[in-house]
Amino acid sequence: MEVLVQVSSIRRSLFNEDERSKFLFTLMQGTSEILLTSIGLENVNNYHEFCRLLSRFRSTHQCNEITEKPGYGEWLDLVANFSVKGFQAWQVIAARQKVALMLLSQITK
Repeated sequence: MEVLVQVSSIRRSLFNEDERSKFLFTLMQGTSEILLTSIGLENVNNYHEFCRLLSRFRSTHQCNEITEKPGYGEWLDLVANFSVKGFQAWQVIAARQKVALMLLSQITK
């Protein structure tokens, strides 16, 4: 998960427009797959890194780029459900509330 956090932080300026679009779409597909399968998210450290991944993803990419991708609505639903479940499982998220709150505030802007 730590490597994925770093990958999601790659500067947008390193890509041309077409490459950036493909990269963004691939990240959305990958995070959707993780959210659908929950593989690894039962581990508290992986859970925390995944929260960081989503947060970095949002801070690296512009909202208008994200919203125009196919499957954006489904992706947003998955992220929202993940966030709600995280707040319901307060034992897991207690130490990670700041990361989760930052993610929610960025996504809803």
